[in-house]
Amino acid sequence: MNPTPKPFVVLGASRGDGNTAALVQAVAARVPLEVVDLNTLEIGYFDYHHRNRDDDFLPLIRRLVEHDTVIFASPVYWYSMSAVMKTFVDRLSDLLKIEKDLGRRLRGKRGLVLATGASPHHPRSYEETFLQTFDYLGMPFGGLGYVYCENGFATADSREAVDAFVEKLSAAP
Repeated sequence: MNPTPKPFVVLGASRGDGNTAALVQAVAARVPLEVVDLNTLEIGYFDYHHRNRDDDFLPLIRRLVEHDTVIFASPVYWYSMSAVMKTFVDRLSDLLKIEKDLGRRLRGKRGLVLATGASPHHPRSYEETFLQTFDYLGMPFGGLGYVYCENGFATADSREAVDAFVEKLSAAP
């Protein structure tokens, strides 16, 4: 099966209807996206014995690799990604150990990040974590879109950030 041009969004937030989900929806209003909310799946923590092999992680990755562009969407919690996103990212280790062929299919996929937070700017450490993760997996980093949401998500206030992110999505990899 050939990869699809529609970006695939992995939404990892404590609330599937919170600020980050609203940001994803604002982007989806401009660009068709396939969105998966990690809260709707059963994904266990990484363990060296791979006891979680039969949870929803590997089926999710099989869907994800069918797309050319992957967006990780998470709020900034304590200068980092949400716990549910961290669990997902940690499970990428399965692709280095037990599902290497599937993991190799991530090479060349473009990775981007969408984030919301209660500070006017995202912390450097937040972006750096994703940048290094994508680099390690052989995924070119396409950029980060961030919206300040101290008082909740406001579509009008986020328009500039959404426009900039849509431009990044539209840019050639």
